[in-house]
Amino acid sequence: MTDRPDTSPRHQREDELDQRLAALWRVESPRVVARLMRLVGRLDTAHFLRAAAITQNSVARNTMQRRASQCAALHATSHP
Repeated sequence: MTDRPDTSPRHQREDELDQRLAALWRVESPRVVARLMRLVGRLDTAHFLRAAAITQNSVARNTMQRRASQCAALHATSHP
């Protein structure tokens, strides 16, 4: 095992989780759009809301990952 982050067991688990979530989303996305369309009454609005939710989730995830990296770096420098 190497110290490279792209080969760590944690990174591999995250990749596997990302793949599973992507597969689940491919199956569930049409259902989400259908339900949104019933709620808002317009297909274009339903698609827009779905895309907005995906974007918001991506931004939140990137923020959490960045903060976790910053905390890990701070911890590594304060606890040699």
